[in-house]
Amino acid sequence: RLSEGLLLLTIAISIFLMLALVTYHRSDPGWSHYMSAGHIANAGGKVGAWLSDFFLSICGYLAYTFPLMLTYIIWLWHRTYHSGEDFEISQYAMIALRVLGFLLVFIGGSGLAALFVKPTLLNLPYQAGGILGSVVSQTMLRFFNPTGATLLLIACLLIGVTLLTGLSWLWLTKWLRLSVLRSIKL
Repeated sequence: RLSEGLLLLTIAISIFLMLALVTYHRSDPGWSHYMSAGHIANAGGKVGAWLSDFFLSICGYLAYTFPLMLTYIIWLWHRTYHSGEDFEISQYAMIALRVLGFLLVFIGGSGLAALFVKPTLLNLPYQAGGILGSVVSQTMLRFFNPTGATLLLIACLLIGVTLLTGLSWLWLTKWLRLSVLRSIKL
């Protein structure tokens, strides 16, 4: 019952956070700046305004993936916990790998957003990749040229997706190739 309650609570928090992120407004009080709390445009109220400003400041557009990935990790944990097997060390290791994947997705994705999304298109408190993306991209550019930094950040993102979801890029490539070949034969 506890794991089911945790799953339901995580889903509720994720929906609230997504609603707060989608209704983010720069004039609301937030983590990165102080405004008087007159009319708050965020659908999550003061808490939603503060949380959306925090997540958008830290990781930019990747903040929108946070509630989805959080729910996915908790759902996997819940499913594993209720599989009827004893919770073994290997299952803890798998959860640790998924959390590592979660972090790599944010690092790679935020760094790529900071490198390639123009700030003039944004309604964000900081930049497209947030503070994390800015730090990651500037650090990468200190050691690599833009092409090298891009390749490493793409690899980081893809590895993160694989660790988080278990997706095999080789399987996906094979599946896409076969799908294209089947559609050409029709």
